[in-house]
Amino acid sequence: MDALSENLSTLLEGARLPLPARDLPEIVIYGAGNCGRNLARVAKGKGITVLAFLDARAESLGAIDGIPCHPPAGEAARSFAKKGIPAVIAVFNYAADPRSIISLLLEAGFASIISYFEIHERLQIAPEFWLAPRHGLYERREEILQGLEFFQDSVSRQVYHDHLALRLTFDQSLLATPAIETQYAPEDLAPVRQPMRLIDGGAFVGDTVDFFVDQGVRMEAVAAFEPDMMNFRKLVDASPRYTEKGIETLLYPCGLGAETGLLRFQGGNGAGSQLTESGDLHVQVLALDDVLPNFRPTLIKLDIEGAEPDTLKGACAMIHRGMPDLAVCVYHTPAHLWEIPRLISEMFPFYRFSLRSHRFNGFDTVLYAAKG
Repeated sequence: MDALSENLSTLLEGARLPLPARDLPEIVIYGAGNCGRNLARVAKGKGITVLAFLDARAESLGAIDGIPCHPPAGEAARSFAKKGIPAVIAVFNYAADPRSIISLLLEAGFASIISYFEIHERLQIAPEFWLAPRHGLYERREEILQGLEFFQDSVSRQVYHDHLALRLTFDQSLLATPAIETQYAPEDLAPVRQPMRLIDGGAFVGDTVDFFVDQGVRMEAVAAFEPDMMNFRKLVDASPRYTEKGIETLLYPCGLGAETGLLRFQGGNGAGSQLTESGDLHVQVLALDDVLPNFRPTLIKLDIEGAEPDTLKGACAMIHRGMPDLAVCVYHTPAHLWEIPRLISEMFPFYRFSLRSHRFNGFDTVLYAAKG
């Protein structure tokens, strides 16, 4: 057992990681977006007084639900800090570096800064993407430790360890600066196969195809799947750029899954639109083996809001036949980080794995699988 395994094993013992003892009668919230507003509602329901939001847009926001907004570096923020009021970070998205937020709050004088990860557990907020109560990790200790062994290179093992250590300790300094510009084609992994035949699951507005085109990748064909109609219309608008370059372009306003059929879908959330039992729409979901039996992809990319395991099952014959490279997001639910490599290993034992993170806060963490 190496040092990473030993440390992860210790962290997963659980009893050593209680929540810090904190008295929270009053707080200020950094971030007045959806995350902060939801936190304010939950905190109020738990008897916590939210004195203010701290947000760079404070002047235009004014007040939200009766709670005033102030600039995070302004006089009001410094006054709260002097009084010892805790500042709770309520930013949980792919674009915001929590380390820069912490630095800003420290400069304002806050001695007590509470991460969103801690407050999420303390106030029992509903799970969001990978973020969920830690007891679920303690209960699956053996699976998580086994998951580390799917990765052989030191970078992947470190990424796996650090993501789980973050979840267990809330230490936001653990995550390295993400490789934002190289998602789906990390510079330290083998180059993508050319000419590329891409299956783009969760195509959004064509950003992945645009990335490969801009990188000079010779693309022969793309089959793009995007069930959110707002996104799909933008994808259609973008598609002439691909056909002009001689790329065979197939666009599907559909989701992907294990079987072909109709499922409920929650749209209108941009990149976060997803299949869900509480969705207000019905969308067509396709199994790749049904709809593209002869496509012969060289790369299957999946960023489909938690439907990745089902989609892999629905592409079983395709993957066995052509052994394409895989780029599969593993951040949408807590267990995908170790469950998806295990699933792929069981279904397709010819792959070797790498793990890279491409955005802040654990977002856009991608499992790369290539024929070993």
